[in-house]
Amino acid sequence: MLRSADFDACRSTIDVLMRKTWNENATFDRVLRLAMEYHRLSFTLERVEHAFLILMVAYEAMFKKDGTENASKSAQRIGWLLGAATKKDCKTIQKEFNDDPNSFSKIRNQIAHGDPSLDLATVASKYPSLYRNVTTAIVKLLDLPTASLDDSKDYYDELSRYTKDRFDHLPRT
Repeated sequence: MLRSADFDACRSTIDVLMRKTWNENATFDRVLRLAMEYHRLSFTLERVEHAFLILMVAYEAMFKKDGTENASKSAQRIGWLLGAATKKDCKTIQKEFNDDPNSFSKIRNQIAHGDPSLDLATVASKYPSLYRNVTTAIVKLLDLPTASLDDSKDYYDELSRYTKDRFDHLPRT
């Protein structure tokens, strides 16, 4: 359900999507399209743990450079991008993705590896926040000003540079 307070933001995102020219050779565009398709796919899944896992794949595509990179780096990137107004906000999001005892990354690993101790009630309770964060990340990436990220350089390095600059200019609390 879309709240009336969200109509303008929704219209703005639709306008961006209608104007966007996709470049299949650009990592940013490939990653963003994958994230958007997986985001949509998550609606079709009946089991919350499957939808959770698919949203984590979208998150990892957008923020995790490769399989060898520590998960804390991708959590840092999304925190730096989504933190509302302070560095503390950024760290709260980062913690939710990687450092909490029931972080999204830990739950993802339990799901992906068939952990019999997986608590489906925890997955269901954490899913709305994961969904909100992934949705917001997609929208924020779509809405980046032109040339914020240099297409001739590594997408993840550029995303780190951009989000760190944003983070560095935020007040502490």
